[in-house]
Amino acid sequence: MFIGFQACTIDKLIHYLYHFDYPGGSQHEPSRTPSSTALVVNVEMYIVGDRYQLEDLKELAKHKFSLALASSWNQQTFPEVIRTIYENTLPTDRGLRDLLVPVLKSRTLTELIHTYLDFAVDAIDAVAKLD
Repeated sequence: MFIGFQACTIDKLIHYLYHFDYPGGSQHEPSRTPSSTALVVNVEMYIVGDRYQLEDLKELAKHKFSLALASSWNQQTFPEVIRTIYENTLPTDRGLRDLLVPVLKSRTLTELIHTYLDFAVDAIDAVAKLD
């Protein structure tokens, strides 16, 4: 039933089902998994919400992701974040994708653009709209 998700992600899902929140989604609330940053945790929870059609969970994860993106930028984990989003969400699911593109205004992401063509298309589209 939960194939493809780590046990700690399922633990967070269960916690959410009882408490309408999940641990590890902000920089002030560390994850039980040391390698997971708030950005990664929120992406994983968004994907779980999408998989199981939990729109409220998706909205919560999107909100927490937005806050974490603004306050806990981590250049080392950002490629993982982009990879996870673009490999696990449909191009029509703009929830997290639309939050990534504005990062281009303040960050250099040339390597990511070369690696993930969909991200490059979104970035170019966003820049074109600025003119």
